[in-house]
Amino acid sequence: MVSVCVSAQTTSANNSPEWVKFGVMSMGLRATYKITPRELERTWLDTNGPAVDSSVVKQSAEQWQQSRFIIDAVPGLLFTAGNTANWGCLYCHDQPAVLIELGFNNRPSLYYQIDSDTSALPASIRKYVYDVLIQTSRLIAETNANKETKNQGIKEKYLSSYKLIKKYDYNPHFYLDMNSYNCTYEVLINDMPAYSFYGSGNQGGTVFPVSPLILKSGKQAITIRVFPQVDDNDKMARFLLAKNCGLEVKVVAGDDDKETPKEYKQLFRYKMPEVQQDNVPYLEYTGVLEATTPYHLKGWSESQDLRKEDKARLTTEVLAFYLRYRQLMADRKMDEIAGLVYNREVEVEQALFQNKPGDAADTWDRFAKIKTSNLDMLPLEHYELKFFGNGRVVGLIRTDDALRGESAMTGIADNKYKIYSLLLHKPAGSHQLQVIR
Repeated sequence: MVSVCVSAQTTSANNSPEWVKFGVMSMGLRATYKITPRELERTWLDTNGPAVDSSVVKQSAEQWQQSRFIIDAVPGLLFTAGNTANWGCLYCHDQPAVLIELGFNNRPSLYYQIDSDTSALPASIRKYVYDVLIQTSRLIAETNANKETKNQGIKEKYLSSYKLIKKYDYNPHFYLDMNSYNCTYEVLINDMPAYSFYGSGNQGGTVFPVSPLILKSGKQAITIRVFPQVDDNDKMARFLLAKNCGLEVKVVAGDDDKETPKEYKQLFRYKMPEVQQDNVPYLEYTGVLEATTPYHLKGWSESQDLRKEDKARLTTEVLAFYLRYRQLMADRKMDEIAGLVYNREVEVEQALFQNKPGDAADTWDRFAKIKTSNLDMLPLEHYELKFFGNGRVVGLIRTDDALRGESAMTGIADNKYKIYSLLLHKPAGSHQLQVIR
């Protein structure tokens, strides 16, 4: 229900707020954000235990503008409240409440509180929620002007990125080579998602590049999980088919400039054992392969272990980042997207030894093509928070039948699903989530 509410029309376009505050309250956890043109103040108050743990983090406008996740999450947090099993923003089992307040110097604050299913909110209330976003955006007009100047240089930064890429006498690329029948499966390398197949039918000779998941020479962990087959409606069977399913996974490596695929070296091979019983829900294999690379990527190797953070707080941050990223995609603000993923793209270019001007141009063209596409972004729904990279990486992964195992950052173009990888980490010493893969 809406406890206190004013319609969108009561907020004057000529009377912008001096500050905006919104918060999420659930299971003793209070997370509030106060935004002014100069700074953002984030406050956590946890009363779940006998001791009260309260912390306040302040960031300058320049600092929090780098992510913008707080402001742009406001409508999304509310609109997903009634549509996800865990209420989208917090892993909790009671009904959370959301409060939004606009503060003015010359008149009383405007605020409302929602503490029930928001899916039935009337159109006038939804309009007001969007008005909060509009009003808040006015607070950051000056910072946006500075950001626009910075974004004008992002294309040049990408087009010159090839100069950062080193090439060596031998430049190996790493590939998965897979064959399967009557089953589905997923493969992880170094606990990072490498490839998954949850479609109906069989696969033969599927080859997929995985070089960006191999950060340096040495032992690489590989995990293979085999699941039952799915039908044409994407419904998964309960058990693997006894004596009638199989999977083979290889990891091969070779220098594309000097060798043909037939000359690639096999580093690893897994052949699934025959299933003897008719009540096996899935199989899992964990092994090690040895890889030699001339490069050394930082990746997530020095990132913080996110499993040590409060899961409710982390989920709120991750969802907010996804909501902001999704809105940028929907608005085709590809310069900002390019800025968010620049470090990821440079590491991928190094793993693939893309050191030519044309390689950098191709990377930039991917953003340009999205900008001119007929892409419609899907809502953030049917997902779960999953950890990767031995807890140093996190992402939202779809759980529904149609997009099982895929990134929750999904859209549709030309009647086809478009999946966008979005895995996040927190570098050592940083409080901000950043894109890593």
